[in-house]
Amino acid sequence: PHKVITDAVALALRDKPHLVVLTGDFVNREPEEAARLAPMIAPLAKTPLGMVGVLGNHDYRGGGDAVAKPLEAVGLTMLRNRS
Repeated sequence: PHKVITDAVALALRDKPHLVVLTGDFVNREPEEAARLAPMIAPLAKTPLGMVGVLGNHDYRGGGDAVAKPLEAVGLTMLRNRS
C-alpha cells in the first residue's frame, strides 16, 4: 500500500494543485495507521494553499484525535466542526 500512496501523491503533485482536500478514512482499523501514513502525504502540504481534510467514519472508530494528530503534524489542516 505504501507504493500506491506515494505514487498517488506524486501524480497529484505533477498537476501542480493549489489546494489538496483529503476526505477521510485515513485508517482502516487502528489509529496507529495514521502515523505511518503521515510522512507519505506530507509533500501535499507544500501546495500554495496547503491541504485540508476531514475525518471519515473509520477514523472516528479508531479515535478521531489519535488519527488527526500525526496528520496535522505534517501540515494537514483537519476541519472538524469548523470551516
